[in-house]
Amino acid sequence: IGNMMRAGWSACSFTLRARRIDLSVFDTELRHLEWTLMALTLARRHKIGLLDEPTYRYHDDTPGSLSKSIAHALAAPEVWSRLLREFAGTSHEATMRRRYGIECHNSSWEHARQGNLHEAWRLHLESLKAPGGLLAFLPYSRKLLLASLRSTDSIRMGSKP
Repeated sequence: IGNMMRAGWSACSFTLRARRIDLSVFDTELRHLEWTLMALTLARRHKIGLLDEPTYRYHDDTPGSLSKSIAHALAAPEVWSRLLREFAGTSHEATMRRRYGIECHNSSWEHARQGNLHEAWRLHLESLKAPGGLLAFLPYSRKLLLASLRSTDSIRMGSKP
C-alpha cells in the first residue's frame, strides 16, 4: 500500500491471481476512481506483490479522458473518504488522510470556479484538517474569501454572481 501511494501505479494493469476475491471491493455505482478504490481495498485485505516492470504506455496528454473531467475531480473526495474509513487505525491512515485533504482542496477549487461557494468552503475546511493541510492550503483561504465577497457584492447589486 505504501508503494502504491508513493509511486505511480496503474490499477488498470492490476492483475488478480487468486481463486476467490470478495466482490464487495467492486462498487458498480462508482464512475470515477473505481479502480483506485478497488486496488487499495484489495491491497488492504490481501497480500499483493508489485512488479517493477512497465506494464502500460504512458501518454503525456489525454484531453478527452474521464480522469481529466470536472466530474472526476469532484468525485475524488467521496472515494478518498471511503478509503480513509477503510484504512482507519492502520499505519497508512495518515497517508490516506493527506491524500483526502489534497483531493478536497482540488475539488474546492473546482466548486469555487463553478460558483458553488458553500461546497467550496466545506471542502476547503476539510483540506485544512489533513496532515500538513493548514500550511499547504491556508493561503487558498484568501482566494476563496475574495470570491465569496465578490459573489456577495454581485447579489447585493442585483446581478448574477
